[in-house]
Amino acid sequence: MKYKIFHKKSCAYYPRANGQAKSTNKVLISLLRKMCYLHPLIWGTTYLGVVWAYMTAFKIHQQEEKRTIVNSTLEKEQRKRKAWHDRNLWKTEIKEGSLVLQHQPSLYNKKEKQLSTRWTYPYKIKEIFPQGALRLSTLEGDQIPLVNRSRLKPYQEPH
Repeated sequence: MKYKIFHKKSCAYYPRANGQAKSTNKVLISLLRKMCYLHPLIWGTTYLGVVWAYMTAFKIHQQEEKRTIVNSTLEKEQRKRKAWHDRNLWKTEIKEGSLVLQHQPSLYNKKEKQLSTRWTYPYKIKEIFPQGALRLSTLEGDQIPLVNRSRLKPYQEPH
């Protein structure tokens, strides 16, 4: 024990992986036989192409399966989030002729965070369309382009 070298014996055999290696080798050998049928001495140069084709085709198949699973999960999650969001979205009573405030984030002043507002002064609802679209007008009667209902809140008269 002069140099403190210890010898450990281990076995490289792994029974679960052995079956996978055998099936992969079987596929590769069958592909090589097909590619080298007329010229059996070129198997050394053909081998790399066969391995590349096998690995690429296998990975593409796996990626397609994963992509379909992810897409279906994503669609379910989006529907669930939309339902949760829409559940609270339409609770406020907004009718034609009522006054509302419109949210405009571009009016937000970063220097004066506490004193600035992002809501513009009251607009009158002219028309309500399906799916939450509204046509607004100013109190003077000027038309404003269509606005989504989620950007509005009812105007409360000051007391």
